[in-house]
Amino acid sequence: MPENIIEEISHVAKEGIKEVVITGIHIASYGKDFKNNYKLIDLLEEVNKIDGIKRIRLGSLEPTLITEEFVNRLSKLDKVCDHFHLSLQSGGNQTLERMNRKYRVEEFEKEVELLRKYYPNVALTTDIIVGFPDETEEEFTQTYEFLNKIDFYKMHIFKYSPRKGTKAAIMKNQIPGNIKEERSRKLIELSDKKQKEHNEKYIGKNLEVLFEEKEGEYYKGHTTNYIVVKKKTDGILLFRVNSVRDVNHGAGEGTEIEPHLYITEKLDTRSLLEYFAKESSEITKAALETICVTELAKNTNYPPKVQEKIVKLEKKRLENCRKKECS
Repeated sequence: MPENIIEEISHVAKEGIKEVVITGIHIASYGKDFKNNYKLIDLLEEVNKIDGIKRIRLGSLEPTLITEEFVNRLSKLDKVCDHFHLSLQSGGNQTLERMNRKYRVEEFEKEVELLRKYYPNVALTTDIIVGFPDETEEEFTQTYEFLNKIDFYKMHIFKYSPRKGTKAAIMKNQIPGNIKEERSRKLIELSDKKQKEHNEKYIGKNLEVLFEEKEGEYYKGHTTNYIVVKKKTDGILLFRVNSVRDVNHGAGEGTEIEPHLYITEKLDTRSLLEYFAKESSEITKAALETICVTELAKNTNYPPKVQEKIVKLEKKRLENCRKKECS
């Protein structure tokens, strides 16, 4: 029931969780068994109101869910991430029919256009199966060309493997392993190329990143549209939404940078301070480790609340200096 979901998300929000993922086996069907015509979009509108939650990310979606009404209402929810994982499986209609899929590539393309109409920077990801029984070279070429045309951010490629008890397992013309391997390789190369091209669009741009974990010297997180960003810093960035600037591919020190973007500059201090002011919270130790208060105090272009906090911090610094007989 929706109230159970709202209650659980409200609870984790109080625990400091900033992003929730709405997922399930078939979330497009959510609410179909309710008598009050309550749908997935109704649930998302309620989740969007929960204090403390900064991001709502959706799990895998059936293309049939993407209608004008749904996307129009969804786009008005400021916490919904501009990243959508659409279940495609194949870029050829004949293969989709054998897979018993209820959509065609022409419909899928229109739904993609609809998402890009409302979300200009949307990142689209998908799952693709290669080597499904009776997949001809021509059908695979159709899939390759369609995927290239749609311009996904990332594609998860799987080689078909028979499962006992399924209709596909006893179909004629099972595809040899070496052919599935070659087709998989080609699509993985295409996916890597697309991801690199998309990432490069954001070099030098300002991004909002939710840092989720630390790998060695780097904090790792995602933008709203699912780009992985890494930053090397002595500060504490975990579980905070941070504004960062000047992203690039130059990690240095021999670090493998693809497919990640890296932050080589300090956090955009103004954006960070504005974030803390907006949240009506005190500037934390983590922020102080990143911000030089003395320099910030010289800048009077900050909003009044931010400037007030800076002045207080600067006074405190000077008091500490006097105690130590320093200037």
